[in-house]
Parts: sequence; C-alpha cells; structure tokens
Amino acid sequence: DLVTRAIEAKLRAEQESQQMEFVIIKEKQEANRKRIEAQGISDFQAIVSEGINAQLLEWKGIEATETLAKSPNAKPKWFTAYPGGRIKYDVSTTNFKL
Repeated sequence: DLVTRAIEAKLRAEQESQQMEFVIIKEKQEANRKRIEAQGISDFQAIVSEGINAQLLEWKGIEATETLAKSPNAKPKWFTAYPGGRIKYDVSTTNFKL
C-alpha cells in the first residue's frame, strides 16, 4: 500500500510537471503571437503615416465640411477654414470645432 501511494504520488508529480511544461509552451506561443501582431500594427502605422500630410488633412476637412453642409439636420451659418486644415463650423443649434 505504501509502494502504491508512492507510485501514485510520483505519477501525479510527473503529470503536474508535464502540465506546467504545456502551459509554458502555450504562453511562449501567445507571447510570440502578440509580438507578431504588434509588429504588424507598427508596420501599418508606418505605412499610413507616410501617406498623411497637411494637404490630405486639409482636403479631408473640406470633405467633412461639405458633408456637414449637406446634412438636413444642420443649418449652417458660416464656415471658417484655418491653415493646416482646421475648420470651424457654426450651425444654428450647435457649434462644432474640427
């Protein structure tokens, strides 16, 4: 009976050890996946930031202003465009600052 319990304890310890090895392997795989994801995000941000400049931002501001001006929910009073694409849009009920 003592031998049986010793064998069972040894088997449990081996199983726990194997389980911990499995957990460590899975955690390392997850860490590697996160590194790959972070590199992909970094690459994406680098690509996008290369294409963004003051002229594009100004153009997007103009497009947004057009969309606001055409909205049936807003009655524009006036627009003011600032250098760098900033636009102030005043409507009868709300004052937006982009």
